Amino acid sequence: ADPLAVERLGPPLKSGNLRAYTLRRGGIGFNEHRNVTWLAPRVQMLFSIEGDKTEAMATVEAEKRAGQINFNIISVDVLHPRTKKTELFIVEGTKEKLHVRGQLRGFLQTERVKYMDQTIPASLTEAELEMEDAEEDIAANSGKA
Repeated sequence: ADPLAVERLGPPLKSGNLRAYTLRRGGIGFNEHRNVTWLAPRVQMLFSIEGDKTEAMATVEAEKRAGQINFNIISVDVLHPRTKKTELFIVEGTKEKLHVRGQLRGFLQTERVKYMDQTIPASLTEAELEMEDAEEDIAANSGKA
């Protein structure tokens, strides 16, 4: 873990409940100049992190080129509990890549995500959802030897 993240959030760090990502498999496509080019496989992730002091949102974008994973951006938005303001720091990458944060957060606010969220009854707790998942797994696996 990044030392600055540990300092701001407080040890130990653990993942929170929110996780979102987009994945591009890679292949032939068009670049920003509309030329045919190879588009490297890419993942963009947004996830929550919790520490002893506070919580944060991490944004990551990575591409795979020539068998190596290259991180374009790793940023952390720390929420200060008293002021409710956020502090942004970049672990790796440059400010030019911060648009990834907006893309992922924009996706979370789309009508499609709102629709998917409606498929889960608001009255169900997380424990009840886990129980339903376990029951579905048992039902799906019963009869298999």
